[in-house]
Amino acid sequence: MQKIAHIPPGLGRHQAFGKRYGGWFFRWWCRLKVEGAEHVPLTGPVLLAANHRSMWDVPIHVVASPRPITFMAKRELYRYRFLGWSWHVLGGFPVNRNIADVRAVDTALALLERGEAVGIYPEGTRSRSGEMLPFLKGAAWLALKTGVPIVPCGLEGTGGPWWKRKRVTVRFGETIRVEEESDPRKRRELAQGLTVKLLDEITRLLV
Repeated sequence: MQKIAHIPPGLGRHQAFGKRYGGWFFRWWCRLKVEGAEHVPLTGPVLLAANHRSMWDVPIHVVASPRPITFMAKRELYRYRFLGWSWHVLGGFPVNRNIADVRAVDTALALLERGEAVGIYPEGTRSRSGEMLPFLKGAAWLALKTGVPIVPCGLEGTGGPWWKRKRVTVRFGETIRVEEESDPRKRRELAQGLTVKLLDEITRLLV
């Protein structure tokens, strides 16, 4: 119960509304095709890990998912009050990518403890070139800390100028089962291999 107190009040309270009344636009504008949605468990805690190419990735990820997602969003998106409020009520919580952001980690752990789906982008930032960037170990660490599964997700076609219509495919891969590891040293060691596996799985979904 102590961790649940770290969840910001009202986080994601308007996501269902936005998806219901705005999701059609993203499906139409991006000619959205979704594959493998059956791999996303409909209940229980899960990490949904995806590649990151553009500003379209988060809303597309939310629209494509068969269940609500709360997601990490870079702290810079919260500089302006209305924009920050919008991200908050649609399910985003800020993360400082330049440090080990304990508050963001606590929020993610609390959300997983509450049985929610948490979206995370292991590259840590958008790839401007379209090539996969090296993965950070945050997703693997969270999975090993909690023992929750990871569903890899490949977002294809979201790059390019934001104002041009797109042809986007979202592929959810098979669940990666993870055993909880309580020993911090072992967890760090296992995170390396799990991160490589996650990178391989997401790369495979983009081929």
